[in-house]
Amino acid sequence: MKKLYSILMIGGLVILLSSCNLFGLELQKDAEYNYSPVQLTMNITAYEFIETRRNMDMFLLYKAIEKAGYREAFETNDRTYIVLNDDALSAYLSSKRFTGLDAMSVTQICEMLDTYIIKGCYHALDLSTTPLEVEILNPKTRMFLSLRPQASDVADQYQVIINNVTGSGKVTNVVTSNLRPTNGVIHVVGDFPEYIVPE
Repeated sequence: MKKLYSILMIGGLVILLSSCNLFGLELQKDAEYNYSPVQLTMNITAYEFIETRRNMDMFLLYKAIEKAGYREAFETNDRTYIVLNDDALSAYLSSKRFTGLDAMSVTQICEMLDTYIIKGCYHALDLSTTPLEVEILNPKTRMFLSLRPQASDVADQYQVIINNVTGSGKVTNVVTSNLRPTNGVIHVVGDFPEYIVPE
């Protein structure tokens, strides 16, 4: 009985493996895939993007913008926004020893927001592995954008990173990059980038 069962199993296996040939089907051929960064174009401003996510992962940033009356800054054209999700903004508040947004003055919130708004649009295609200093709205700090060096066969050759320079203290990975609102580019971070004070 075991011998008959084994023969039936082997026979069934042979039929399954050759079924494509039996039914005239061909195996799928490999295709070349060219990687490129995602270009998500949205028909909303950066502010509206944050507003749509306020009940998911951007409540704190939305609350900071509203408290500071800073909506216009997130609707200005030709800007790149480093958007801090709730994890990133919570880490920022904790590292600066604030118990929450209510413990910050409007001036402190505006200064924080200005630190993460860049003049000009910087998509991953505009960057290289060499850090590029970008002009941010907060003149007291500096920021550098670049791409993470990757092997050519790696899926994400366009990983944007922030402050990958000597003396920055911390390199921050962008978790969602190249979002295209009507007024610029958004790069979302899951941890806050440390700002660099000019020498």
